[in-house]
Amino acid sequence: MAANLIEIPGERVAAKSLQVPKARELCTFLASGVYPYGKLESPFRSSDGREGVITKLSLEVGQEPVHDVHQVEQVLLLFSSADEWYPEVLSLRADFPQVSHLLLTEHEYPRSLCIYEEPYPVVRLSWTPVRFLERIRMWFRDTARGVLHRDDQPLEPILMPGPRRLVVPADLFSQANNAPEKLWIIPRYLSPASELLIAKRAERTTWQEQQQALGYLATTFQCSAQTHGVIRRLPKNLLDVHDLMAATGVDLLSVLRERMLTWNRQEAPLGARLILIAFFPKTRSAGKPPEVSDIWAFLTVETIRQLGGALGFWQVLPNGQVAALIGADIDRQKASAIEVSVLNPSFALNRSHAALLNGYTPSAIRIMAVGAGALGSQVIPKLVRGGFGSWVIVDNDYLLPHNVARHELPESAVGFPKAQAMQILGNNIIEDQAVSGAIIADILHPRDKREQVETALKNADLILDFSASIPVARHLAASSLGPRRISAFLNSDASDLVLLAEDAERQFPLDCLEMQYYREVITRPELADHLAKKNDKRIRYAQTCRDLTSSIPEDLVGLHSAIASKSVRRIADGSNATICVWRTAPDLSITAFASHPSVIREIAQGNWRIRTDDLLLRRISALRTERLPNETGGIFVGSFDLERKIVYVVDTVPSPPDSKEWPVLYIRGCRGLPERLQEIDQMTIGMLQYVGEWHSHPHGCSTSPSADDSKVFKWLSEHMQMDGLPPMMAIVGEGGNVRWFLGSLAGSRSQNRQSA
Repeated sequence: MAANLIEIPGERVAAKSLQVPKARELCTFLASGVYPYGKLESPFRSSDGREGVITKLSLEVGQEPVHDVHQVEQVLLLFSSADEWYPEVLSLRADFPQVSHLLLTEHEYPRSLCIYEEPYPVVRLSWTPVRFLERIRMWFRDTARGVLHRDDQPLEPILMPGPRRLVVPADLFSQANNAPEKLWIIPRYLSPASELLIAKRAERTTWQEQQQALGYLATTFQCSAQTHGVIRRLPKNLLDVHDLMAATGVDLLSVLRERMLTWNRQEAPLGARLILIAFFPKTRSAGKPPEVSDIWAFLTVETIRQLGGALGFWQVLPNGQVAALIGADIDRQKASAIEVSVLNPSFALNRSHAALLNGYTPSAIRIMAVGAGALGSQVIPKLVRGGFGSWVIVDNDYLLPHNVARHELPESAVGFPKAQAMQILGNNIIEDQAVSGAIIADILHPRDKREQVETALKNADLILDFSASIPVARHLAASSLGPRRISAFLNSDASDLVLLAEDAERQFPLDCLEMQYYREVITRPELADHLAKKNDKRIRYAQTCRDLTSSIPEDLVGLHSAIASKSVRRIADGSNATICVWRTAPDLSITAFASHPSVIREIAQGNWRIRTDDLLLRRISALRTERLPNETGGIFVGSFDLERKIVYVVDTVPSPPDSKEWPVLYIRGCRGLPERLQEIDQMTIGMLQYVGEWHSHPHGCSTSPSADDSKVFKWLSEHMQMDGLPPMMAIVGEGGNVRWFLGSLAGSRSQNRQSA
């Protein structure tokens, strides 16, 4: 049966009159007769100046096609002279079926075929007449079989996007009652070809934005599920939109009248334009559950006052107010005179969408960030962009010009408190309030901000320390308020990143992790120069003696901030403590050194505390066993915290080679000891030092001090007290039992490694 064909505005022309290169090339190819599946009917020039050919294509169609595709289809192929967009492929059949992968046009017929997925600049690189024709034949073949839209392909949009984009609040559909909501529409990008509008609520707009904004009112409509790709033509007026929604069970004009008559004039000013936002769930085929949803917006040219008057919802009074016409019928045909523009809406970026785009699960974990310097200022925005965290930032510093060289904040923030400026930055990244608080305070001495700081500590789920300050880290470790702490800092030249993370139960406090980190530095050959000051260059940025800053490259800060943000997220998802160092080589390769902390042991001695760990206790016990039946010993290295009266015992330097070891006596030598202590001091930039002595007792002897031990302790007391430090000694006995002496031989405490 001969198909009923559509006449396209334009004219059939002679082949020699074609001016568009691709049209001329295709016409010549079809006229040559070398292509067996296409017959040239006529060259063609459309009324809009495009050129092409009308051709009949022979197709592969089975005996029982899913869609009504004929074995021969007549098509019009049109090319523009600029060749900036895809050639148009039009089916000239007046009854060609509505199928997937059709382009939306102003009119339902002729159907426009969407044959390419690739961008046209990519298509253009390898376009030939035969490839073009074969692509069209493949489209018809797969459409006939019902397999053109694969099961793994995304669903087609209900409407095709236009050049005008609208960004709407991410939670626009959160109001279950579909109440009207006043939005400010801010033009962000305008050109002859496109437009980008931002819809914001009043509380999220600045005064400057409101000066350039137009008053619009948005109201939403929930439509029933639709099969993808079913809308046949682009709505041009309000009646078209009404018909579009009527197919989904929504009587737009009736619902609109009901809403407009009940709207509060303060919330819905009569001078505002109207944006109708429709929510369309989409199914892959009829009867299937929705997979995704389309959201489309339609903008009226008329104001609400003009719209209601034109549709007969109310009468416009001379003073500009309106009087409702209750019971009046809606003149639906008048809706055809009300022009609408189809906007292409998308949601503003919120925490959930940001996490999705980054491949993460969104998290509103409450984080207190201490310090907003170079590293912290770059880590916080990265985590916000990944949909991670609801933040409170504590910092007492102000941004100075030299900070901008490595800080996330721009020059325009110079002179402002870093905490407040970072709050503004964080809240401008996503629509959610990512940074709920900014506390301008020194966490060590918060003064009038003490209550704010303590509240932030109590309410947090995680505390991140970016201060790079030992006093701050020790202060956070000592406080019982709040959750686990994570400390992240860079070494002196920013080549290495250090991350110390407490466990969820805080059995491994930050100060003890700091000490075990120092032990990693002095015992791992790979970390020997990790803390060494390779770059002593200091730059004066102002005139006082303390106005000095380090010279470190921003790109290394950025590199490590990415590692830190990824690591913080990973650690927050778990509960274990960790110590990790990332080292950057000159070729920018990175090596990670991670260790699991050793169980912490604390021994109280009067008003002092000794903090050590199982790893060290096992080591000195093993050294005792190796030297049996003789006694042995060595020195302890660690650190004194005189403010909190804590002695950290971190590691040991075993018995020097000139020591005297007998079954009942030990005299420590000193060969190589000063050199090793100096090396440890340099490797840890003075953080570890000599803190005391230890020696072992043989089998069958208790850990009680002998007369010789008392003499040693007396010498030790005289030596340590000259520096204002308490003397400390430990005796290692059988079964891993260790007796500690601090300050005096009285009131000593034992620590049994095996029972610990």
